[in-house]
Amino acid sequence: MNCDQLQTFQMVVAKGSFTGASRELLISQSAVSQQIQALEASLRVQLFDRTGNKIHLTREGQVLLEKTEVIISALQEIKVLFENLSNLESGRVDIGSSAVFGTYFLAKLVARFSVEHPSIEVDLHAGNSHDIISKLLNGKVEFGFGGLYEDEPRIGFTLIHTEPLVAVVEASHPLAVKEVLTPEDLTGTNLVLREKGTRIRDDMDTWLSKIDPAFMPKRYVELDNIDIVKKLIGEGFGMTILPRIAVKNQLDSKEFKELALPTFDLNAYYYLYYPRDRKFSHAALEFLKLMRATAPLSHGANLDLLDFE
Repeated sequence: MNCDQLQTFQMVVAKGSFTGASRELLISQSAVSQQIQALEASLRVQLFDRTGNKIHLTREGQVLLEKTEVIISALQEIKVLFENLSNLESGRVDIGSSAVFGTYFLAKLVARFSVEHPSIEVDLHAGNSHDIISKLLNGKVEFGFGGLYEDEPRIGFTLIHTEPLVAVVEASHPLAVKEVLTPEDLTGTNLVLREKGTRIRDDMDTWLSKIDPAFMPKRYVELDNIDIVKKLIGEGFGMTILPRIAVKNQLDSKEFKELALPTFDLNAYYYLYYPRDRKFSHAALEFLKLMRATAPLSHGANLDLLDFE
């Protein structure tokens, strides 16, 4: 039994004859007969009573017709569904992202994508890089963005952006007037840093240990929310180190002052995470095409979408 046989069976019932079904299906009458015979043989029943040129459904035929109508209707729905998915008239994209990339790169992109494709749902899942990789492995997101590069054979990593890290304080903070800071200056101030385990925090700890293995600031404050970090700095609490894009508005308005730190040349790296064993949906590919075309990414050219189709 197959779908062609069921469609032929349904058409014979609708037209009331094998001849009518053959005309509608553009196949020979003998082909119609062969399909019905094959269907009856596979089910081990007789579907039609044949009296002269007239045919009538048997009881078994009536039962099959009820089920066939459901099946054919479902097949048509599937056909329409996937035509719409291919034409981007429906669909859903689940994206994972770390805080900085989600806030300063994806938010605007999601808004634009939603305007261009209003029938496609976009769900942005936030978390640190470890969380995003875990969601990707569990199938909760289709692709993601984060700052960690891990040795995970099931996940592909493509570098798409490098963002300079900057040290900032509130403009009236005592450190703001210094041209170049020394390790002693840092020892006497409060440091507001991202939580341990983030790429930015790891790089920052490595840099601090290089300038002074015994370095210890006046006070450490660890936070996992960048907005709270910036709020605390804005209150004059101390110094923080963040990607430049995260404090661009505050630097432009002169609310924050960028500090010159000794031998400080660190960057945040952002990667596209994707499963190596799964193809992207049409909607996901369209989102990445829009990202490559419009987002200010330093390594956007690395998004070779042919690799994901």
